[in-house]
Amino acid sequence: MEKFDIKESWLVKVNQNIEKQNEEINSKDIKFFNLSILLDLARITQKKSYECDVCKTNKEIIMQMSIDSAEKINTIKGRNEITKNIDKISNHLRKEHKMFIKRYMLSVYTIIGLLIGLAIGFGVGYYFHTYKFFLLVGAGIGLIGGRVWGSIKERKLAKNSQLYGSF
Repeated sequence: MEKFDIKESWLVKVNQNIEKQNEEINSKDIKFFNLSILLDLARITQKKSYECDVCKTNKEIIMQMSIDSAEKINTIKGRNEITKNIDKISNHLRKEHKMFIKRYMLSVYTIIGLLIGLAIGFGVGYYFHTYKFFLLVGAGIGLIGGRVWGSIKERKLAKNSQLYGSF
């Protein structure tokens, strides 16, 4: 039986590659292109790859991104490829495995709350013929309600270990 060496594991190699690449990439680019979540994506994909064929192929994409992201970040085509790959992996994790990046739900519910608040504010403003005031009040109430609703949802997801990323 072959002895397993943790230093040679896939995740360790990806981590080492990411650290090397991050030394060559500007910190603003790392933040802008969300490369900081690449290691989190690798961890989750590694766990899910035992049961999911898409995650197995995503492991190859992550490994390739960890090797050549510094080179690709300098071209428009490469930047588009990096963004597309991160989005593809994140969307798969969200849709198939119910894993969400931190603050995703907070953002979604804030927008929903804002739209609902604006709609209600418009309706009340139409009734009273005072649009500006009621649109502002509706937007404010909608923002607050959406943030509360989103933060409650995020806490539930965090409790169930369904969040990843760090902000």
